[in-house]
Amino acid sequence: MNEVNRSVKLKITVLSPIHIGCGEELDPTGYVVDEKGMLNVIVLNRLIEMSGESGRKIIEDAVRQRNIGRLRAAIREVFISSGDQSCILRKADASPEFLEIYNAEIGKANVDNALVFKAFSSSMGRAFIPGSSLKGALRTGIVDLAFNKVLKEEERKLFLNDRNVEAETLKYMAVKRNGKKQPKIELDPFKKLKVRDAMLPGKSTTICMMHNKSASGKGKGIPVALEVIKAGTEFEVDVTIAEYGESAKSDYFEKKKFPLALQYWSGEVRKKAQKEYQRLKEFSGLSSGERDKLKAFYDSVEKCEGFLNRIGFGSGYDFMTVESFRNMKNPVKGKPGMGWGYSKNIVEGSLPLGFIKIQVT
Repeated sequence: MNEVNRSVKLKITVLSPIHIGCGEELDPTGYVVDEKGMLNVIVLNRLIEMSGESGRKIIEDAVRQRNIGRLRAAIREVFISSGDQSCILRKADASPEFLEIYNAEIGKANVDNALVFKAFSSSMGRAFIPGSSLKGALRTGIVDLAFNKVLKEEERKLFLNDRNVEAETLKYMAVKRNGKKQPKIELDPFKKLKVRDAMLPGKSTTICMMHNKSASGKGKGIPVALEVIKAGTEFEVDVTIAEYGESAKSDYFEKKKFPLALQYWSGEVRKKAQKEYQRLKEFSGLSSGERDKLKAFYDSVEKCEGFLNRIGFGSGYDFMTVESFRNMKNPVKGKPGMGWGYSKNIVEGSLPLGFIKIQVT
């Protein structure tokens, strides 16, 4: 099969912290915060091996005491005194709020989940954004464009109750032998879009506390420690558009149309961001200072030059594919699935998660 590849490079600027998890949670037996406030993810066995007899004895004594706080403190003591760097997998900054909790809890006997943080995706000691996450963000915009601007009104009404709305919208449905229509994956135009994983610069992540803010101000919940990419981080992503097979019939990725699709979705992201802010500013669970910071951020999003998008955990209901297809009913308190918008996760001094700016280079 003949294949012709066309490459596009995207420059990404992180506008607000991003979290893309890997399913891993780390506690202070798997990391140490050093005297400078830097968090070091470590290989414990390697630390014990390299710390010598005195270091091993400190940790063994802590194990015999059956005191988790003492063990955590012992691991930190050995790490700092040994000066060994070979046990470090990677490093991350730590926010002042997280450091305050860490220093207060590190030696306590109880197992305190406040010291457990949700790790960012990483490989070989470097954080990275999976290509699938970026591809999903691009797909969201193009599906929304196709549904709202390409389909005729009667088609939109027909597909609204169809669980295969995306396949119908992108025209990769096919009739099977039994006469029923089902998605034919090989016809999906996104089969030809290949997005590489984006390796992030060193020390581009930080550990911060995520707070769930509620509309009522009640039930604020326990803050959760989260590893995020810092706002301001820049990186590049290689996107390859492979022209082959039946999926190549789609024109969404043509050289001139791809930026237009990004531009369309960027405009929708701006609208959705303002709608999100209009909801958030009414939350009684926010302080006046938090409201001011949120307003400043959403104002900056409105003025931002470049293509806007949103990725990762906490991006919010508003930014899901084909908004009009989803359940956009008003919030119904105490009935999961019957509404939305009663709470919002914010981090790093009242920042929402997941906003990025894209430039095509």
